[in-house]
Amino acid sequence: QYAALMGMVQRSSSVPSDALPRVRGVWERALAAGLPPSAPLLRPLVVSCVAAGRRDEAPDRLTAAHEAGQPLDDASFEPLVVGCVKHGDENGLRAAVGLLRQQRPAPGAALYGALIDAHRESGALSRAHGVCSHALSRGVLPAAAPLRALLVALAHAGRSGDALEICAEARQVHGLRLGADDPAALALLETAAAAPSDLDARSVMQELSAHVGGGASFSDAAAAGFGDAATAAAAAETDE
Repeated sequence: QYAALMGMVQRSSSVPSDALPRVRGVWERALAAGLPPSAPLLRPLVVSCVAAGRRDEAPDRLTAAHEAGQPLDDASFEPLVVGCVKHGDENGLRAAVGLLRQQRPAPGAALYGALIDAHRESGALSRAHGVCSHALSRGVLPAAAPLRALLVALAHAGRSGDALEICAEARQVHGLRLGADDPAALALLETAAAAPSDLDARSVMQELSAHVGGGASFSDAAAAGFGDAATAAAAAETDE
């Protein structure tokens, strides 16, 4: 109830900095009512801090909840980590990643996907690709929509080789299949048509024929849970 109220308060204001004091007030009332600073209650406060430009406050809130014995999930960190990426705050990002590692929430697909999207939308395609590779190396398939968007972006950027590597690993390890009409498959087909050599075109066609041959599509995979898990993705940031 309090978490929903904080979300409503934040969304009701067109100026995030105006909403933050009111969100803090709801948070304090929730604690005064005896509620623990749990992850579901904490997330809207972190969202509001980041939206208001108070990324420095968010780690303190997360640390206090952790020290109060509350288990935090990676969804609690997602607004802070993504906010740092979008604002180019490298120091804040590294601090957030350090906190994430220290508190050890379970890794999952959603945070990896959010980081991939944030880097891609900021024009840092290589970092988005790096996060995806890191996720796959940890045995985690990033959420479906960000993964698809990354594959399309790599294909359009002339990096079909990187896209094919991701496709192959996702197919072989996670059983993922691109449907014939999937945007990522279509983008790769475009690169095959414009490939400077028959070898490049053949590589694309061989991988896509393995995908279209059967198995789960992107949508099926998400429905089966690939896109629903919540990420230590940020660990990829500290490996760079």
